[in-house]
Parts: sequence; C-alpha cells; structure tokens
Amino acid sequence: MKEKGPWLFVQGGTDPVRRLRLFKPLGKIAALDQLQEVYRSVATTADLEGFLDGSLRALQVRVRMRGMMDAVPREGAVIVAANHPFGGLEGLILARILLGIRPDVKILANWLLERIPEVRQLVIGVDPFGRKGSAERNVRPLRRCLKWLESGGALVVFPAGTVSHMHVRRRRIMDPPWKPAVARLAFRSRCPVVPVHFEGRNSLLFQLLGLVHPGLRTLLLPRELLNKNGTTVCVTVGKPVAFRDPPPPAEARHAAEYLRARTYALGLGGHPGGPPRTRKSFGTHVALSPPRPPGSPVAPAPPVELLERDVRRLPDADCLLQSGPYRVYCTAAERIPHVLREIGRLREIAFRNEGEGTGRSMDLDRFDLYYLHLFVWHEINREVVGAYRIGRADQILNQFGVSGLYTHTLFRYGRGIRRLLPASLELGRSFVRPEYQKAYAPLWLLWKGIGRYVARRRIYTNLIGPVSISDDYHVLSRHLIRSVLQAHYFSRELGRWVRPRRPPRLHPSPPWDTGLLCRGLRNVDLFSELVADLENRKRSLPVLLRHYLKVGATVLGFNEDPRFSNALDALVLVDLTRMDPKLLEKTMGREAAQSYLAFHSGNHRTLEAA
Repeated sequence: MKEKGPWLFVQGGTDPVRRLRLFKPLGKIAALDQLQEVYRSVATTADLEGFLDGSLRALQVRVRMRGMMDAVPREGAVIVAANHPFGGLEGLILARILLGIRPDVKILANWLLERIPEVRQLVIGVDPFGRKGSAERNVRPLRRCLKWLESGGALVVFPAGTVSHMHVRRRRIMDPPWKPAVARLAFRSRCPVVPVHFEGRNSLLFQLLGLVHPGLRTLLLPRELLNKNGTTVCVTVGKPVAFRDPPPPAEARHAAEYLRARTYALGLGGHPGGPPRTRKSFGTHVALSPPRPPGSPVAPAPPVELLERDVRRLPDADCLLQSGPYRVYCTAAERIPHVLREIGRLREIAFRNEGEGTGRSMDLDRFDLYYLHLFVWHEINREVVGAYRIGRADQILNQFGVSGLYTHTLFRYGRGIRRLLPASLELGRSFVRPEYQKAYAPLWLLWKGIGRYVARRRIYTNLIGPVSISDDYHVLSRHLIRSVLQAHYFSRELGRWVRPRRPPRLHPSPPWDTGLLCRGLRNVDLFSELVADLENRKRSLPVLLRHYLKVGATVLGFNEDPRFSNALDALVLVDLTRMDPKLLEKTMGREAAQSYLAFHSGNHRTLEAA
C-alpha cells in the first residue's frame, strides 16, 4: 500500500527523484528532470561526504564561512539552528560543514529526504506540511531527536519548518516564527544551541507565487535548488546560546524567537572587511546615518605638574576612598581648574571613541561650573583615570530652578518627577580613560565613590541621569534596546511625567516579532549577547546601562540628542532605598549601608533581613 504524501507528490518507482512525480506540466515547472540528472551524476558516490561534495559541485555552489568557526564543539550534545532561505541547499551545506568537524550528525528534515538512500542515515524525518495528523506523526521524530542529543550527538534543525518567504507587512523575506520545539529540545537536553545564518533568498518568482498560494512555493523548490549555480553562499556561525534557567513551557516560544533573532542578527551586524553597514528594507539600502564632521582637534593635555597641584590642594574631606594607587575625590569645579580641563579633554576622547562626543576640543559646558566632579586619580601614573559629574538637585533647584539641571535640556519634567528631584542626585558625563577601560577597578571605584558620597549625605535617595546609546550602534540594536527597556524596565507611573525634547525616530522593520521577543527577554546577559551579535561582537549592551539595570533602575523616557552625535538617551532612575541591600553594601560599605537604610527606615529592607 502506497504512503499518502502531500498533494503535489505521489510515490512510485525506485529512483528517489522519480518518486516525486507530478503532472507532467507541473513537473516541467518544478524542473524535476534537471534535478534527476544532477542526482544521477552523483548517486554513484560511495560515501555520504562524497555525495554531499559531489552535489555541491554539480550545483556549482561555493561556500564562504564567517564568524565563530570553532563554536561547534567536536563532541558532546549540541543543537545547530539555522534560518531556511533556500529550502534544500542549506541542508547540504550545513551537513557537509558539520561532518568535517564531527561524525555524529543528524538533521531534522522533511521526511521526503529519507527516500534518498545516500542521505537516509543523516535524516530524522518530520512532516513539515501542517496537515491533519502531522503533529501526532511528529512526536516520534522529536523523541528520536531528544534521544540523539542525550547520547551526545549533534542535531541540525531548521526551526521555521518552512522556507523563508515574503512577509508583506514587514517588507522582508524571512523565516516565519520558529517552532518552540527547538527551545524545548535545548531545555530538556540541557545542551547549547549554535545559531547559523545563511545569506541569500529564493527568486522573485518564488516569492510572488507564494503570495498566491503556499503550495506554489513547494512546487518551485526543486527549481530553486538548481538556480543557485555559480553563486557563493555566505554562512555565518554565531556564539553558542546556553539557557541556564529553562523557562516555563508556555514561554518556549519566547526562547525560540530569541534564537531566531540571534540567528538573523548574524546577517545584520556586518563583517570585518565587508562593505559599509547599511539598513536593508525590501530592496532598498539606506545609509545608517550621514557621516559626522571630524570636529575640532582635541585639546592638548595640561602639564602633569598642574594636575598634581590641583589634587594636592584638595582638602582631606574631598577624598572619598583609596584603593591601591587609586584615590577617588569629589569636589567643586573651582577647586580643580586644571583637572577640570583634563576631565573635559578626556571626556571628548572617550566619547568620540564610542561614536559620540560634542565635536569641540573638550567636552565642558555651563553645568560643569556648578556641578560636583567625582574623579579617580592614579597616584603613580599621575593622571585622571575616569570621572562622573554629579548635580545636587535640591541646591540646583533653589539656585537656578529646573532649567539648571542638565537633564532638563533633554526632557521636560511634570510635577510627578519634580516632587522626586529634591532628594535626587543627577549623574552624567561618566567615562573611563581609554587606556583603563579593560580594567575592572576604575569603573567600580567610580560607583563606590558615588555610594560613599551618598552615605555621607543621606538626604539623597534617588540617582537620575541619562545613559547614552551611540549612533554607531546598528539601528536595530538601538530599536531592540529601546524596546526591551520599555517592555521590562519602563515606569508608567513616573514616565508619564517625562517628555523628550526630541523623541527618537526609529522605525526599523526587524526580522523578528519585537513584542514576542521582548516579552521573553528579561535576562540582561542574553539581552546583551543579542546586541553583541548585531554589532558583530565589537560591542554589546553599554556597560553603564548593564550596571543600572542590575541594580534595579527604572527607565523614564528616551530622547535623541543632536548635540551629542545623535546619541539615544535613556533617562534612568535608581531608588537607593529599594536597591538590593547586598549591592548597596558593596558600594557604601556594610556599616554605612545599614546606617543609610535605617535613616530611611520607612522605605527599606534591613541588611539582616536580606
């Protein structure tokens, strides 16, 4: 008795291509005769790898590898998840790549491929057509996959379950949402998932006919396999994804969407030595932003003797702490005229390196004259290592009103925010000297310095300030950062009292479901890894933003700052009385933190209860 297949296929004969017989006119459209010729030319190959090599040669397809080539482990369970732009070619390519790394490879693929003797040993067949009874028939293959992973094998999956096609509303050719089964397999087997991105797409005819009926796309798949001759397919391998804490079963679809986003990020982030990065949108390429003018040359450094003289003259009370060769000071501008110029010079250097900066010879403005300056001084190297600018909002409001706050140049404040300001310190313009940015100590000392300052002046309970995301970030990175912050960290209660002076105008069309992705993206580390893929591993989530999120910051609004190289500013608020007491202890010291929380006993949890 013959097995009943999809409406286009009927079984018969011994030739695996001839088994896929169609009505003769449809067979010509599908180019089955040409596919049969290719198959016969390589079918005599003795082994699997020879068959795969012969097939790629016969199809005249070359492969260019990019990314983290050593990401696939040579042993141990691993899932390799890829997008599905072509429908068959990517399976041949990925199988050949992985078999060159390890012998224990299986591909979860269309059950029709099991009819090809040369690849039968490679395939775990699944019914991707969504017919009545497909779900029940696919239970057994999925159990085989899990057993294969538990035995330590490598499993290749194309979680879309169907070929990439035109999505008119998004104006993109991409995979549909990935099936949550890939996430469930990763959770249950506790193995990493290596994302792989294939660059390319099927023909315009394939896309247009698919809009008429999905079955027409299926009809053209053999022809699409043959029309790639003479092309080079770029394959990018990404960093493995490990889900440490499996989410509830209902959230597996969020994890699947995250994997889809990580995969497509590999194709959006650009590559070393490649063409300039562009925005892509349905056949058009738009430059990310106009090139910035080079700006004025950065001012020369003041003589080190003048810097040392400023530091020596500071009163002992201005020194917040000392650690090894580092001293942390917080003082007024008039006490450090030369150090302040050096801070302005180093700010401009650090911010220009991040694609920001004012374009002036040094980054100083009118606010620096009456704000405090917290800076780290290296006694041996005799230089400024990093700094923060601190505004005591209560004193600034008394002297200048709300317009005296720097953040008021970015955001308009309603009465709900103004009530919080007298108990707030405004933070901003933080930087670490480029030579010290790989060291942990300078940035940590800046944060400890803020903690020690607050411990001395316990009236302050809030830290408020902008965190900038450079215009050098990919437009989709900025869109993603903003979307995730709005989904998980935005305060609707306070945010309604904040209005940006220049609202961000970001309208990208990402190759993922932003709402679905962001709802499941609560883990800051996973969030940062996705940004890193979009940025071709050159940067990830801004360090300062990561820190604020981990200490419980809320986001109040977003603004685009044309005076600061079009940086996207997120206004963040940290309520120190609601901060994790253990984190507060690390910055203030245990006794100081306990005293601080006791002072604000109506709004805290004691250290003993933590």
